[in-house]
Amino acid sequence: LERGTAGLCLPSKLTSYMLSGKAIIVSVDDDSATARYIREAGCGYVVEPDNEDALSQAFSRMASEGKMKIKEYGKNAKSFSRAHLSKEANLGMVVNTINEVI
Repeated sequence: LERGTAGLCLPSKLTSYMLSGKAIIVSVDDDSATARYIREAGCGYVVEPDNEDALSQAFSRMASEGKMKIKEYGKNAKSFSRAHLSKEANLGMVVNTINEVI
């Protein structure tokens, strides 16, 4: 995402990527929810936006870590997304919020 835009929302694609169990490299603002989720999940790398060299280095670094580490990133992504981003994890929260308002 372009610098300054990642704080506006959590890209819907991120949830899909994480639920698919894939290692992830994102190019987003460091203080965004997207960056925080990637770090908390331990599922890949966050690089600064608009920095092609940093992005290229992240791909090289991940590739050099080997298949086992990349699979671990994917497993971490799936576990985190199921616990924090899935319908099952959030439906109760939404219902409770609606009930509080009503």
